[in-house]
Amino acid sequence: MPPKNPPSGSGQTPRRAPPRTTGKAPTDSSSSSVDYTVLPIKAQPAGGTRRAPARATSKPAAPAAPATTASDFQQLFAKSTAASAASLPQSAEPPPDVAHAAPATATTARAPIADGVPAQYDDGIQWFLAGLRRQRAGVVIALIFAWTGIWIALWGGAIGLVLGPLLVFGFFAGTNLGSDFFNLGAGQAVTVIAVVVGVFLGAAGGFLVVLKFFVLDHPIQAVISIASGAVLAVVIIIAIATFERFTLRARGYRRLSRDEARRVAPVVKAAADAMDLPALPRFAMAEMILPNAWTHMRTIVLTTGLLQTLNDVELESILVHELRHWRSGDAVGLHLVWACAWPLAALINIGQLLVGNAPKGIPLGKKAGGDIVRGVLMITGYLMAWPAIVITRFIIVPVTAASQRRCEYEADAAATAIGLASALSSALPKITAYEGGRTGWEQMMASTHPPTELRLEALQAKRDDDEQYQEDELRSTWADISRFLHALWHHSSVKLSGGQ
Repeated sequence: MPPKNPPSGSGQTPRRAPPRTTGKAPTDSSSSSVDYTVLPIKAQPAGGTRRAPARATSKPAAPAAPATTASDFQQLFAKSTAASAASLPQSAEPPPDVAHAAPATATTARAPIADGVPAQYDDGIQWFLAGLRRQRAGVVIALIFAWTGIWIALWGGAIGLVLGPLLVFGFFAGTNLGSDFFNLGAGQAVTVIAVVVGVFLGAAGGFLVVLKFFVLDHPIQAVISIASGAVLAVVIIIAIATFERFTLRARGYRRLSRDEARRVAPVVKAAADAMDLPALPRFAMAEMILPNAWTHMRTIVLTTGLLQTLNDVELESILVHELRHWRSGDAVGLHLVWACAWPLAALINIGQLLVGNAPKGIPLGKKAGGDIVRGVLMITGYLMAWPAIVITRFIIVPVTAASQRRCEYEADAAATAIGLASALSSALPKITAYEGGRTGWEQMMASTHPPTELRLEALQAKRDDDEQYQEDELRSTWADISRFLHALWHHSSVKLSGGQ
């Protein structure tokens, strides 16, 4: 269920960390980065909402930073380890409206364990466990449903769904009671009842028979299968994190151009200083006209449409949101869910490939031949993917959404805490209409985001009449159901007994 919306607009503005300079210039253009710490913050456009000014200090002003040179732009915003070694002031306590959020950043700067990994984690195990804590329920459910043969049991249920009505109708028609109903002219009612009963009994019976064969009769094998899936998921996560730049390039993403870096780097600097981040992820660009941004384990991907649509203040609010996801390990958690459920994800993606990308011009000599091939591919894709689609859409996605929606609200609250609630409220409607994914699995998981209108509500300042207009969530408890059934039964009983 979606978490309680965090209040907005009432917290104090945390102290912004002073700019930090690097101690060593990059030497290799393939592994060096833009030194955003020496870049000036761009003037914001008129009308943009900015955070409250930083509190004055008694320290004398630092000397002006040297002019930025071309060598400063050779990397993509990942801080060097020398910059991370500089000490930082104590981070301010989070305001009450974000006290429930994910663990805060470390209070002292230190070098990250690897490029693109948040600096507060001492080793890869802590980073991995942080992601696991964010999506522990989704990980467990994905392992159980992807590695125990439950998705195969759905095929048993489908077969029972077809055979059940035939068996029930044949059994009922062969009895004296069934013959009497037919003689009375109630054959149509008998047919409908037989179909309904057969559907439920057949589907449940077929599912349980296959489930018994794969799981209940071999519990040790099921446990071993789940453990094997967990080990394989860890291997997949390590491989993805290690070769993330390669996989992103294979998906069609690219580095930022110099002009894009000149636009984005000062905004990243402002966000990093406001959040007291001692290290940053890598950045990549997707050639998409749709405005969007998303976080991988070590990289934040921006679209060209995002830079064309948002002003600098709105862009900073989106970057703060994504940086919060990155720092909290949310991307690691979602990748863990995918890795644990990769047999299901593979079936969904292959099915989508056959259904959505069936060839349109196969040279078979006749157009009818091409239509037949496309039809066969679509049917094959649906038959291959439907069990995985059912499990993912109705089980894995709801479980994952319960945690992911809380993560989204926390990331929004991070922008609110530094005075960017208005900017984020302006940016969200421009990008959430285009949220989706490149694969079938990603498209399904996109629905784990909370509704945009409720996110905007959480960003609003508190008003005196909020409680008066606060609606309950669309969910029912057993207490609500029992009260309704009791009232319905009591009212019916009174009417039947002739009472008032």
